[in-house]
Amino acid sequence: MTTLSPLTLLALPSNEWSRKDAERLRAQMVDPTRTEERDGVKYWLSNGSVIPDFVYKDAYAECPAAQLEAYRKQTDTFIKSYKKVQRNRKPSAEERFEMRAAFGSGKTVVNIITGQRVRT
Repeated sequence: MTTLSPLTLLALPSNEWSRKDAERLRAQMVDPTRTEERDGVKYWLSNGSVIPDFVYKDAYAECPAAQLEAYRKQTDTFIKSYKKVQRNRKPSAEERFEMRAAFGSGKTVVNIITGQRVRT
């Protein structure tokens, strides 16, 4: 079984719900059945993704610099891939129907990541 490095903990909030949520996240982040660590970076075993910095924030734990850098790199890679896949993609009839239902007919809907504009 792999040993995970401990978290650098911050003071827990006084709000009971927030405190319990932080305690739950802390337990998950050091549980070797839920996470693994490679080169000082923690990953979720369920999907292989880097544990995001906002999870550290919600757990009231300090996010190490290597963790933050790995998360940013993973996010940048994903966004580049998404933009490439979406470049020449047109919305399906179902997606256009959903856009009309959500925004109304004759409106311009913009994908904030790719900048693609679609008229409903």
